[in-house]
Amino acid sequence: MRLVADIGGTHCRFALADDEGKLSRVETFKAANYATLEQAVETYLNAGNCQPETACLAVAGPTTHQSMVMTNLSWHSSSAQLNSRFGFRLSAFINDFEAIALSIPALEAADFLPVANAQSNSAQLDLTLPVSILGPGTGLGVAQLIPSGKHFHAIATEGGHTSLQAATHKEQAVFAYWQGRGIALSRESFLSGPGLLRLYTGLCALEDSECAADSGDSVSQLAARGDGLAAQALDMFLSLLGSAAGDQALACGSRGGVILAGGILPKMRDQLLNGRFRERFEAKAPMQHYLQRIATNLIVHPNPGLLGASRRTLTGTSGD
Repeated sequence: MRLVADIGGTHCRFALADDEGKLSRVETFKAANYATLEQAVETYLNAGNCQPETACLAVAGPTTHQSMVMTNLSWHSSSAQLNSRFGFRLSAFINDFEAIALSIPALEAADFLPVANAQSNSAQLDLTLPVSILGPGTGLGVAQLIPSGKHFHAIATEGGHTSLQAATHKEQAVFAYWQGRGIALSRESFLSGPGLLRLYTGLCALEDSECAADSGDSVSQLAARGDGLAAQALDMFLSLLGSAAGDQALACGSRGGVILAGGILPKMRDQLLNGRFRERFEAKAPMQHYLQRIATNLIVHPNPGLLGASRRTLTGTSGD
């Protein structure tokens, strides 16, 4: 058995995987309850009284295969530490969105929710061509999946930290509000859980209205209860995400598709399907015709990161 993990800034998920990638004993912990990665791993292994032979841990941050440092959590570790403490024969770290990318060839049609409009309704995911993966959570993850014969190469990136451009006067005003407070105008600054809160807070400041939320989740809850500014923030969030996804497709030649993932978007399905995401995805004159042929889908599988970590070869750089 292999220990697999999907470690984000808020939650850490663990499972055991057999040789065919089948997952068992899937458990989710709050990352804030543990001072180190090793404490979380020990809690999981002790609860199941198990001793996996190998481990692959997908983490939200830059990695080498032998070490990791979390971007939004004060954890750092190495394969040598894990092997010594837990008796693994082999262990490796990969980026969390690299793991999600590796899961895509193993997912079924029911694991994807198409996000389309009349112009793009016939576009289909095509794994014979490059695919981009991005999604908001505590941060914004971005990766590429490149086909190579019968195999795939997953490429982790730091695309969440690239610049984000406003397309409307209101977006410009919100960005100016935060730029004046030292916040970088990056994708992750606004296309994440904290980013959704920033959009809402900026809109409240523009309207001289009292903020009634303290997290991205609470903004979504306010929007669901009919709060106008929260609904505007959610619409702006998905519009900006559409713009970023379109930029990603153009920059990376992602003619096979753009896949949305992460912990936030499955809770926003209706708004994603009925909002301006796809409109903004295609609004890249003069390349609308190029983007209209690219499918956009949301992963609705509950644990793609764990599935991808189960498929990662521990001695190479690609998955099957």
